[in-house]
Amino acid sequence: MELTENLKKVTALDRAWNERRWDDYSSFYSDEVVVFINGMINPQNKKDFLTEARLVCELFPDNQVLIDPYINLFASRDESLTCSVAWIMGAKADAFEFGGYLFKPKYCNYAITVVAVRGWRNGKVIMQRLSFDVLQLLSQVSMGPYSTGEKN
Repeated sequence: MELTENLKKVTALDRAWNERRWDDYSSFYSDEVVVFINGMINPQNKKDFLTEARLVCELFPDNQVLIDPYINLFASRDESLTCSVAWIMGAKADAFEFGGYLFKPKYCNYAITVVAVRGWRNGKVIMQRLSFDVLQLLSQVSMGPYSTGEKN
């Protein structure tokens, strides 16, 4: 299958994530982009989304989107929308704090699927919807949340 231009950009965008090339990653997004992430009440703007992306990679430093091959990768006929379904994998061996809770890993490795639907205009992402199972991720790496006030 020959990839369309926007599908090539999806692959390049995910490769920039995997390599932590933040300037390149940022360049794929319009300054007016609106990002929806499941579980969040309000959409994020570009600045907030990129800040959150870096925080995720600090929390999970070896996090990788498996792009060779994607589970599925396709575009609408006019290429204004793309959709990627991919595995995200990594490991987390040390305890971490998130959302006011302390998580203590029981397993090191995690693997979850993420779906990214992106709207494109003039070669830039103007809308992004990310969907993944946060509880599945946490259940793979953690025994469960403990209040950060507890001593465990």
